Amino acid sequence: MLSERNRNLRVPAALLLATALMVPAALSAQPGFEPRGNNPIKRFIFPPDLIMSHQDEIGLSAEQRRQIIAEVQQMEADLVPLRFEVGEVTQQMAKLLSAPRVDEEEVLALADRIMGLEGEIKKRHLTLVIRIKNLLTAEQQSRLQELRRAGRR
Repeated sequence: MLSERNRNLRVPAALLLATALMVPAALSAQPGFEPRGNNPIKRFIFPPDLIMSHQDEIGLSAEQRRQIIAEVQQMEADLVPLRFEVGEVTQQMAKLLSAPRVDEEEVLALADRIMGLEGEIKKRHLTLVIRIKNLLTAEQQSRLQELRRAGRR
């Protein structure tokens, strides 16, 4: 049986994962963007795991690696309080929704709060990939795009 603490951590962790996966999709859903199957943003960003899995092939320097790790660690530190708050507000909303009669205004206010927090999480993920991209040379970015096109993730 899961402890209360572990159960409360699962919801924010699941929301973080869902949010991380939704950033490109959410951005591509904006007017003027191409359909998801041809996400115009994904082509130009480089997730940390992609870079690290090809660090030798792109000639990643020790300093670049150190900076990328520092950026990822900072993002994680920034997201911890947001994850917990999303979990807490989600629990509050679930409690309200479990009642026979639902206070629509209160639930919608909580929904706005959750969506605002999710927006902050997405913004932080976008900030991370922008900062990481700016650490890479044009040649490294080009090589990553080639590796991605060749199906090497």
